[in-house]
Amino acid sequence: MPPGSCCLAMNYAPRMDLGGDHGSAFAADAGRQGVDLRLWGKFGSLPRPYPVVCHLVDTGAAVEVLWRGMVPESARLTVARELGTSVEDAGRLVAFWAALHDIGKITPGFQMQVEEAFAELRGYTTAGASARFRHDEASQRFLHRMLVELGYGPGLAGDASAARVAQMLGGHHGCFHGIQARHADPRVPCPELGGEEWEHARRGVLQEIQAVFDPPAAPRAVTVAGAAVVCGLVVLADWLVSQEDFLLDRLREVPPGVTELDLGAHRASSAGQVAALAREAGLGRLSLSEGSFAAEFPDFPPNALQSSVAESLPGLVTGPGLLLVMAPMGMGKTETALHAARLMGDAAGTSGMFVTLPTMATSDQMYGRVRAYAERRRDPAVDVAVTLLHSMAWLNAAYQDTAGGLDADRGPVLTGGGQAGEAPRAGTVTGRGPRRRRGCGAASGACWRRWRWARWIRRC
Repeated sequence: MPPGSCCLAMNYAPRMDLGGDHGSAFAADAGRQGVDLRLWGKFGSLPRPYPVVCHLVDTGAAVEVLWRGMVPESARLTVARELGTSVEDAGRLVAFWAALHDIGKITPGFQMQVEEAFAELRGYTTAGASARFRHDEASQRFLHRMLVELGYGPGLAGDASAARVAQMLGGHHGCFHGIQARHADPRVPCPELGGEEWEHARRGVLQEIQAVFDPPAAPRAVTVAGAAVVCGLVVLADWLVSQEDFLLDRLREVPPGVTELDLGAHRASSAGQVAALAREAGLGRLSLSEGSFAAEFPDFPPNALQSSVAESLPGLVTGPGLLLVMAPMGMGKTETALHAARLMGDAAGTSGMFVTLPTMATSDQMYGRVRAYAERRRDPAVDVAVTLLHSMAWLNAAYQDTAGGLDADRGPVLTGGGQAGEAPRAGTVTGRGPRRRRGCGAASGACWRRWRWARWIRRC
């Protein structure tokens, strides 16, 4: 460790499964059991810095919770197939990857963003520091090289896993960076990553993260389709555990000046809090009761169109598909679509539904009908959100009336350095996250939280 740095002691020995000639790369670090706790990952409006390694563990734990309780079976099977592994091992891999997404914050350029936090570090140089080198790109550059050492598929051809996973994690803020095969060559310098002390610190965190999450064997290939789903899950998990209130709770378990922390216990504690966050956000798997068309819509008998779909569709669907319903206005196409979506979702192993309309006004009008259907037919044991997905949803009176007093102030989401300030571009709504996003447009087990209009976040 750099002289004077703070060490995090573990209750277990770290492990690194390295094959071939790469094992020597970590030989010098094999007996080390700590990482520098003063390397921060979140700060902003927090009373003191939150260690980056703790945020990484939080994010991996969040993925584990979401994988078990929110991600539909069809999506889990898809990811497992695209990774060439079992559903269980796919979940373990995704959690491990998520726990590495911000490792690029262990660079001089990022750590120097907050002068008082950087002043607490000892033994770290500022050589290579660049404000233009974002932490997400730094994660990609470092992980591309490290994942090859860990046995992931090298190169860029044939869905090689090292480059694909590194690029996927580098895109967790929505911008995917270019990648080149030479980035994995340790002989090719990247000055922005800092000197040897920064490399040592990043490797120490990687070692501890692997020890905590104990991932299965590295896949040799990861497809674009699989990486796309995984990236969405990583983004969701990252935002869940970046909420100010969550971080304030976690800081209580990391006392000021602490030199020892059991990351395994931290992971378990975070998982419990994330499970509560997911329930509050309505991030469950929507489960609609089976039944005939008449049972789903008891207020009127089905007409010829509705009877035809209700009687014929069950025998036709065996998996994902597309149903096109064309009829004049007033023929009950909405009810037909809701009934058909439930049948087709059951056949495809998916949960939730998404109702799209051409304008805000038509979405507002549809809100009550979709919500009433979901509330009437959903499994009461699973709390899911009905979400209005347009930027003026906060002005919808019905939306506000049915929010159930859940517009609780949980504080802003801290991204990057977590500085609050400027508004996002027109048409986007971010800010304070309440406990549940309510509205229309979707009755879904995989929807995001509703954000208040009044507060804005700047991505750092």
